Amino acid sequence: MENFTNLSAFPAMLFDSFDQNDHGFSTVVARVSYDLDIATGALTLCEDQGALVEQDVHYGEPGYSSVRFESDLAPYKPRLDVVINANAWAPEDKPTGSFTVGAQIGDTTRLLRINGPREWWKVVAGWRLAEPEPIQTLALRYEYASGGLYTLPDDNVIAAQENTTGMGWYPHEVRKHLKKERLPAPQIEWVTQPVKKIDEAGLAAGFGFYGRGWQGRIERAGTYDEDWKQHRHPFLPKDFRFDYWCGAHPLLQFPLPAPLSVVPVRLKCLISAREKADQEIRFQVPVESLFVFIMTQKGAGVAQDMALDTLVVDVPSRKVHCSYRTVMSELLEPVMTELRFIARDERAGQVARARQLNNDRESADFVPLPPSLLNLKEKGAHG
Repeated sequence: MENFTNLSAFPAMLFDSFDQNDHGFSTVVARVSYDLDIATGALTLCEDQGALVEQDVHYGEPGYSSVRFESDLAPYKPRLDVVINANAWAPEDKPTGSFTVGAQIGDTTRLLRINGPREWWKVVAGWRLAEPEPIQTLALRYEYASGGLYTLPDDNVIAAQENTTGMGWYPHEVRKHLKKERLPAPQIEWVTQPVKKIDEAGLAAGFGFYGRGWQGRIERAGTYDEDWKQHRHPFLPKDFRFDYWCGAHPLLQFPLPAPLSVVPVRLKCLISAREKADQEIRFQVPVESLFVFIMTQKGAGVAQDMALDTLVVDVPSRKVHCSYRTVMSELLEPVMTELRFIARDERAGQVARARQLNNDRESADFVPLPPSLLNLKEKGAHG
């Protein structure tokens, strides 16, 4: 592993991995955290940037509860994960049987229907959903969405492949064991995909981190069969796909944002009316100028922009956490890697300084710039 120096104020790490073709590469990951002002939508860099999340953080017992924060130590993510941890609040905080909450990321809107406690009732024709009781607020966790995991008396485990932490999903074997005519039903569902059948879980409904072993994600992990054991172990299977590391709900994964751009976010009914009358939060997440500067074994200097690939809005703590990542092939033969940061209000000055010093053959100073800012430098030189 090459030498790594973190010249930024953000927690970061360099680690090595292999791809599905056994090619080695290094990953640099960094985490930028902001304080969120829900009134104005302003984001301010946290004074205490904390640490990387090195292990998944569950709401409860691991394996039986959903994930609040997934580990930052993913080797590579080809898409932007957007995760929203929050509580749903009824309009004007007035208890009602059901209401809608939403998240808009750029031009994409996702809507969830929140229901009060409700039941499946057994009727002549099968099972039907009863009317929900009034509710004021509910945690947006997959525990309240359709799904579940049951251990029967014969120790046979039956689980919803789409959401093992959920509720209100009862296949025939489970109903036969429970022998009840009324059963708790799911409280969270997609507006466009409402719960209709007692034994169909469907795509888990929620804005949180999506289970690593759930349908919709686990298929990307590849095939771990006897052939893999005999010929590939401990390396990745050949059909492994790196989008397995994308941990957001499949409906909340987006193309990676361009360097120096912004990601607009709008949330509705994810805060109480007591905190903000219209119950709406609007803000823009900037793509910061984080980059690595690499010295190779042959003495070449290479700069790479880091990609914003994970955006976590933790509404209860009023924090926004952004993970940035970049990868370097072992073929580059890096011997030294530096993580650098250029604040938004310092970009123009840094570009001007680089334009002056880097073209001066008599100067011993060199100012590294990432490709995104190097483009600005070249435009300035020709403009």
